[in-house]
Amino acid sequence: MLNKFHLLFIAMSIIYFEATECKSEKDHKWTIQNVQYCPENDKLESPLSNLKYNKINASIGELSYDICYKRPLDENVGILLKLEKWTEKGWSEFPLLPFQKDVCRYSLKSPLMREMWIYWGTKMKVPQPDKCPIPAGCYSMENVIIDMKLMQKVPFWSGLYRFSIIEKIVKTQEWIYCLQLTFESREIVG
Repeated sequence: MLNKFHLLFIAMSIIYFEATECKSEKDHKWTIQNVQYCPENDKLESPLSNLKYNKINASIGELSYDICYKRPLDENVGILLKLEKWTEKGWSEFPLLPFQKDVCRYSLKSPLMREMWIYWGTKMKVPQPDKCPIPAGCYSMENVIIDMKLMQKVPFWSGLYRFSIIEKIVKTQEWIYCLQLTFESREIVG
């Protein structure tokens, strides 16, 4: 149930969202509004199931879900991180990270992603979360605490945002997995 991209995107998308609210270095408060399936989840090759996000208090939340990867997370699977901001015209996409081939190797080589990738892989009980590829199979994450430590370093304007973690087949660009997080950034005044 642990997709390399899923782990990476959940890890990256959630970007260690171990908190539903945090104060950023730019004097912003972050609040996770929702963690949800992407539209068409049931039509994806490896759809998420049993997705639950439980807010514990103003700064802590728990995430649980199941996933069955029908293929290994190897050089044939890539990841796309998409960031959108709500505007008067609807959701507007911001450049974030272009599509990266081989989600596992990319994540393990990235100074930003390595620790998160291994953390999420461990939580999903991947046999060797620090090795590639991640084997096909069913994985489950249960009540994993989400922390926004890394988000505190990312400058955001006030507003409503949606972050999507999408794992895709490299050759066809067909989506395998997708998870969305909606969060609000508010400037703290005074």
